[in-house]
Amino acid sequence: MSNNTTGALASDDDQQMALVGTIIVALTMAAINVAVVLGNAVVVVSICRHKALHVAHNYVLLSLAVADLLLGVAVLPVHVVYATTAVWTFAAWYCRVSFALDVALSNCSILHLCVIAGERLLALRWPLHYRKVARVLVAWGVCLAWLLSAGMGIVVAAVPRSWHGDGVVEAGGACVLAVTFRFAVVCGLLSFYAPLAFMAAAYVWMALTVKRQLRRTAAADGPATPAARVAARRLRSEVALTRAMAAVLGVFFVFWLPFATLNPWVALHADAPTSVMTFATWCGYANSMVNPIVYSIFSVKMRAAFFATIRCRGGVS
Repeated sequence: MSNNTTGALASDDDQQMALVGTIIVALTMAAINVAVVLGNAVVVVSICRHKALHVAHNYVLLSLAVADLLLGVAVLPVHVVYATTAVWTFAAWYCRVSFALDVALSNCSILHLCVIAGERLLALRWPLHYRKVARVLVAWGVCLAWLLSAGMGIVVAAVPRSWHGDGVVEAGGACVLAVTFRFAVVCGLLSFYAPLAFMAAAYVWMALTVKRQLRRTAAADGPATPAARVAARRLRSEVALTRAMAAVLGVFFVFWLPFATLNPWVALHADAPTSVMTFATWCGYANSMVNPIVYSIFSVKMRAAFFATIRCRGGVS
């Protein structure tokens, strides 16, 4: 067998392996996309459909699910096609728009996690005062999350290119947002490290508050009165809530850490493989897939509502 024949066979094998890898990556991305859309659609329908879930903190979850659902509908399918074909087959103007939507909706999801942390902390730390202003606080928190995230998207689409880099767009070619190191660092601070610090502080405060309440309950003597039983049930609920916050914090850290660390590195290394940022970005997208799972695990009513919605059954009590 000649060297030319051997080289041709090796080339065919390489092409087949590359094709198999591309198919696996495309199927994985498509699965994440479908899970994001279906999971968050179930959350939206469940909260709207079941009156038992019409409480202040669930409205934050509803708004979060809407943001994640929009991400799955308007952004992820485009990235699935582009990552698979490596060719921008959409309108040239949608390149920059898609990046703006990506940044806005991803950060909207992250900011909603901060709103949830703050709202739950207030509910635990000052329960009596919180009940009087719960809906107002939730409304302000949700509006602020959407406004800030919209501003971040506008920054990507409209600020001078010399500051954040340039989106290279060619008809039928590439769509790449090549950010500067400075822009990557600022985005990491605003979109990951600051929310992480806030949620971690909220969790620690919640854990300490629950710990103090558990000590008081253990030290209390005498027969269990109706008021004491109500307080005990509420305390059990707050313990579960603290665990849920720990899960939310852990999931957020695991899924967004690759993007926060690799984005500045890629900005300094123009020759870095595109697969590096593709992997990091899709890890962040997967957080929108996991959010509904986390809340269903730690909320009995939410889980019951999900199953009722999926099975097209009546409301939950």
